[in-house]
Amino acid sequence: MFCNYLTVILVFVLLAAKMTWIENGLAAAITLAIAVAAIFTVSIALGRFALVAGIWLRIASSNKTIDRIAPFALLGLPDITPSSRL
Repeated sequence: MFCNYLTVILVFVLLAAKMTWIENGLAAAITLAIAVAAIFTVSIALGRFALVAGIWLRIASSNKTIDRIAPFALLGLPDITPSSRL
């Protein structure tokens, strides 16, 4: 259950940094603290962190290589399809 809260907080921190509500250094420090706390939970929900990171890289990246690779990480999910930007 605690991992769910950490995942939501991670998304909020990434969004706040993207919208420049907080500085990137503060966002990095909070993200590191969340990652350390998540490691100590030893929970099955740790996979959500990887999912959030992959989706965030897909949304926030301007790198064409990530744009080509990231949709394949979402193929196993039921209602999510890759973007037509390829």
